[in-house]
Amino acid sequence: MSKRVTVLERSLRITDLEIMRKDVADFFRSIPEDDIETTLISAVELGVFCLQRAHMSQDTEFIRRQVESVLNSLDAAAKQIPAEIQKALLEKIGTKNGQVLAPVEQTVNAASKAMQEKMRGSGSAGQGRRPGKGDKHAWEGIEHSEATARSKTERFRSEDFGRGGKDCYQT
Repeated sequence: MSKRVTVLERSLRITDLEIMRKDVADFFRSIPEDDIETTLISAVELGVFCLQRAHMSQDTEFIRRQVESVLNSLDAAAKQIPAEIQKALLEKIGTKNGQVLAPVEQTVNAASKAMQEKMRGSGSAGQGRRPGKGDKHAWEGIEHSEATARSKTERFRSEDFGRGGKDCYQT
């Protein structure tokens, strides 16, 4: 087969090439004879430009799909990170021997035990409940506190407003 198209370093040589397309022949028939060669060169340049863009578009679409695939993989991996961190932290921070919260748990347990022992050893008034009928001194302390609170309220009404108790509420 003879070589009709030769690609040189800076040019393209076409010899005895026949393009068998009616629409191409019709187009070039409408061009003045002096401009046919220039128009053919422009048509080839334009065709090459379009082909380059089409290849770049295909390449760009391929790259876009690849980037999208990588981003989806990255997103899936990123969603697993919080659960894995939580699991690792729970393994490290737990209350078992040698873990971070073990001394805290030991301190809380010791303080709780000491407080329970102290409460068992003190009198009934110190156990956080109201005194029984036989606890005369405890009842006197409560009555004294209530009387003190009443007297402070009465002083507030009369002294702070400069009037008698009921007068301070009248308009």
